[in-house]
Amino acid sequence: MSDFDICKQWKKERPTIEYQSLNLLLFNIQCLSTHIADLDFLISTYIPQICILTGVGSKIKNPPNIPFYNWICQEGTNAFGGVAIIIHNSLKTKTIVQAPNFILIELTVLSETILIGAIYVPPGSSVPFNLLETHVSKNFYIFGDYNAKHSQWRCNTNNSSGNELKSWLDEKGYQLIAPIKPTSKRSDAVIDFGITNDATRWRSETIIEGTSDHYPVYAYDRCLYQQKQTENRLAWIAQGNNIWKLVHPIFHPYSPALSGLTTNEGIIKNPQTIVDTLADHHEKHFETPTHDSGTLAHVEAIEAYTNISYLPNIPLEQISIEEVHSALKRTQNKKSTDCDGISALHLKQMPEEFIKIITIGFNKMAETGSYLKRSKHAKVICISKEGMYPTLNKLRPISLISNIGKLFEKIIHKRILKWCKEKGIYVDEQSGFTPERRLQTRILTLVEDLRLTVAACNRPALVIFVDFLSAFDRIWHLMLIRNLIKLDCPLLIIRWIFSWLQERSMSIHYGNTVSRCIKLFVGTPQGSVLAATLFLLQIHYLPQYFLNMTTHLFADDLAIMIMGSIEKKFSQNILELEVQARLAMDILSKYSYDYILPVNIDKTNALLVRSVVAPQYPVITYRMKVENFNFNRIQVSSLTLLIDLDIY
Repeated sequence: MSDFDICKQWKKERPTIEYQSLNLLLFNIQCLSTHIADLDFLISTYIPQICILTGVGSKIKNPPNIPFYNWICQEGTNAFGGVAIIIHNSLKTKTIVQAPNFILIELTVLSETILIGAIYVPPGSSVPFNLLETHVSKNFYIFGDYNAKHSQWRCNTNNSSGNELKSWLDEKGYQLIAPIKPTSKRSDAVIDFGITNDATRWRSETIIEGTSDHYPVYAYDRCLYQQKQTENRLAWIAQGNNIWKLVHPIFHPYSPALSGLTTNEGIIKNPQTIVDTLADHHEKHFETPTHDSGTLAHVEAIEAYTNISYLPNIPLEQISIEEVHSALKRTQNKKSTDCDGISALHLKQMPEEFIKIITIGFNKMAETGSYLKRSKHAKVICISKEGMYPTLNKLRPISLISNIGKLFEKIIHKRILKWCKEKGIYVDEQSGFTPERRLQTRILTLVEDLRLTVAACNRPALVIFVDFLSAFDRIWHLMLIRNLIKLDCPLLIIRWIFSWLQERSMSIHYGNTVSRCIKLFVGTPQGSVLAATLFLLQIHYLPQYFLNMTTHLFADDLAIMIMGSIEKKFSQNILELEVQARLAMDILSKYSYDYILPVNIDKTNALLVRSVVAPQYPVITYRMKVENFNFNRIQVSSLTLLIDLDIY
């Protein structure tokens, strides 16, 4: 038989699963005769294989007929007691023990034999441990109303039955199958649960249904839970283009874990030497930029920054608990921990009382217009872009800043965005990091401009794609404050941003090794929600430098579009594009110098769009003359860039 025939036969006759999952419903029905409608609703909705009832009452002598289910009943010690097990007729069972308020049956699932029990412990009575220990040599699951309260299973108070049961569980090593939410409507307590020798496969949840004074509990083993998860996942994949979201990570290039660094002296593998080398590199990277006192833009920036530094902190508006909830809702469920060992997932799972405490703390900061000093420190982890032993310029630093601080930043960020929208701060040329301004819109606008330009065969278009070097890391604080003042930003926000930028620091973490603390004098924290918005405010005036040219901005990327004239020949237009491109590079050079924002030469490219088959290519030269400008330990006096044009 060929491989094809085997696969075809397997497709027709797939192997059967060697395990059958169980789902069970536990309900203190508080007298069956008065709450029979609840039972009918629960069975028809959840279709359990086994239903355990406690507090059945006098109706236990004459239970109602339920299609496809069989009853096993046992009276209690009073008129409100009694237990019953309702079993689907597809299951093979045998009764092992019956005693007042207790039933134990043997259930065979394929080749596995387990014990299922039902128990009711009246209030004030002791738990019958002698019955619970019957035939415990097998896998057993005994569900019921134990009326036992203990903080171990999320009760507010402990009672004597709870203390006895807790001691017995610890002695025997047994486990609980208990829901998270309370099962009693009269008290905030979990008193309906199951006891077993192994609870690893089981989960349970409280069902907010029924008119009894107890909530039903739905218990199921994890195999059924995983099956449901798989079904939901397959249904999600079948919708729209979700399949591409699933397979997208497969196409990412593999980056091995960082094992060392490649330097001029060779490969470094010692952890302490690695973090010291990285600390030296980043300390130079984030040193104070050197400004030019003869440049008007630099003088204005220094003056604006100095004036703001003389001001005291200004109180912010009070923060409501709704703002904290909104910020938490927008937080992603990330498990990575910050320098305090707190993850975003921890914050989202906090009780309401903790959120109230955090809100009080935030309002204390708002009253003083300050920011948590500890939250100004970043834990930095470096990821390799290329191989196990990359060079320093082939690393991607990931900053993990305080999650409590990020929560406060989200609230302030929302207020800054509100001001930007009300005052119309966003420029038409900008997309990305702004609401309702998408990358697709910017691309379509650029493509449409190019299409209309080259509709005439003699009219080419030149697009220069500019990338700024480490854009967020190179935000000059002085120029940012100057721009905020020119944009008439509220003084309390400017002063808070000034305070937020002060005394920032970071440390490099590699395994269990930590570098020295490094002070940051330039840039914004990588993981902060404020970083992108502050960068957009930093480059707000960039399009005004290119008044006679078409520009498009997406985040920190700039596209300069130069169009030929319709009345000139193609060859003349090429020469004109060279002249215009030279002017554009001079303007870019001035902007880069004014804002101390270097251009990433390696990632700056140009594209010639034309209708002519074999065109003459324009030559673009970028010259940036800078005196006494230090960047990454390199003294730059003149840079020349010849951009190769990719023809499509």
